[in-house]
Amino acid sequence: MPFDPKDFLTLAKNLCNDVNYNNESAFRTCISRAYYSSFLVARTFLETRHHMPIPHGPIAHKKVVQGLRKRNVLRTLIGSYHSRHIVADILKELRVLGRNKADYDLAVYFPRRSASYWIRQAEAFMRAIP
Repeated sequence: MPFDPKDFLTLAKNLCNDVNYNNESAFRTCISRAYYSSFLVARTFLETRHHMPIPHGPIAHKKVVQGLRKRNVLRTLIGSYHSRHIVADILKELRVLGRNKADYDLAVYFPRRSASYWIRQAEAFMRAIP
């Protein structure tokens, strides 16, 4: 059975709420896993439902956001032209403002509330992907 990327989001939620891991490294990990869960769900959605080949490697992140903005993806997302941009923007922000900062910017402090915020963003994103 293939891995379900939604399990990353479940892990992020469980880790964020686990009192045994009440530290910044856990919260940074939660943000990273919440993003990757969303990214992998979106990539799979584009590849399987829209037959869009997504290259592997760093460019894949940009290509998935671009794919979510394409006109032919519109009908399978939320249902309006404007909404598909919101869905793409959520994923982009999850990466740029969430995951990238959590993984690479050591000067930024990430408390539990930050992790909870990005988890909620990932959950909102997941609700938009069929």
